[in-house]
Amino acid sequence: MNAPTSDVDLLAPDAIADPHAIFAALREMGPIVWLTRHRAWMFTTHEAVRLGFHDQRLSSDRLTPLEGRLDDASRAAMGQTFDLLRGWMVFHDEPEHARLREPLRRTFTPSRVTDLRPRIEEIVDELLDDLADIDEPDLVRDFAFPLPAIVIAELLGVPAEDRDDFKHWSDQLAAIVFGSANRTAGIERAAAGSAKFVDYFTGLVDRYTSEPTNNLISALIAVTSDDPDAGLAPTELVGALTLLLFGGHETTTNLISNSMHSLLQHPAQQRLLRSRPEQLSGALEELHRFDGSTMWCCARPTSATASRWKQARPCFWACSAPTAIRSCLRTPTICTSTARTPDHIWATDTAATSASARRSLGWKPRLQSAA
Repeated sequence: MNAPTSDVDLLAPDAIADPHAIFAALREMGPIVWLTRHRAWMFTTHEAVRLGFHDQRLSSDRLTPLEGRLDDASRAAMGQTFDLLRGWMVFHDEPEHARLREPLRRTFTPSRVTDLRPRIEEIVDELLDDLADIDEPDLVRDFAFPLPAIVIAELLGVPAEDRDDFKHWSDQLAAIVFGSANRTAGIERAAAGSAKFVDYFTGLVDRYTSEPTNNLISALIAVTSDDPDAGLAPTELVGALTLLLFGGHETTTNLISNSMHSLLQHPAQQRLLRSRPEQLSGALEELHRFDGSTMWCCARPTSATASRWKQARPCFWACSAPTAIRSCLRTPTICTSTARTPDHIWATDTAATSASARRSLGWKPRLQSAA
């Protein structure tokens, strides 16, 4: 396959500080670019990313190839981590993806999320009241992290006071999930975080098996008890709970902080949203598109198509603005907050984000920045 090449480092400080500039340069080179430093393909345009998401020749299984590249010692050190991550539906294709998703679909229902809204709004009020009394507040530390961490902890049945622990374990596990420039250090950190998560959730599963309550862990245990064929094996259940905890607070923290940063960098849009709060839903979609919780995703060609993709090298999808929407392909800036955003690759309207945004419209932060 002929394609332009680039030696850009997606993990370099300048790329992390301003990924839009990097993606814009890659997009100018073509819809698919070979990244020599990462030995991976980058899909840079809306159409390429959309097609990549739906192309059955690309696989979500990033664990098997990674495991195959490790030496025996590293593979042994990562054994528990791989067992944990195999319980994550996001690392599987159909039909295994559907099998792992089904118990969560039965328990993590829209009505359960709707029932959480009053409690989420209460937590938002409490956090913002506390934030207003802090002389030098930090948006992430004092609001964007504790809000989703408390919500997902209460949903699962995890003690909220343990949130600093699982934040630390999530950061350790992220070295493998999101990649690390230092593979050896990343393996060590991921193994340590995985061990903590396994011990922690195994204890909670044992507890709620004996004493079920009204939380998601108890509900998932009940699915297995009621229908073993539709339930999860013990290691899969621990993996699924880790995914919910990891994804449930990491992504929302990033979305809230990135959205505030975007509005601080675009004061006209901030004023427009304050004056027209009824446009909040569309604004959340646009903020997610513009600088959401995920800059790029990864897939891998299946073995059947490997010969056309340089021996099954990874494929990265640039999912941030302006790639993620056709109408903004030529304007790498935030679109009007009141505009409808068609063909949006990502979508969001979570109760946590909505509640925090509504309350924040009337709150003027004493912040210089919110990076």
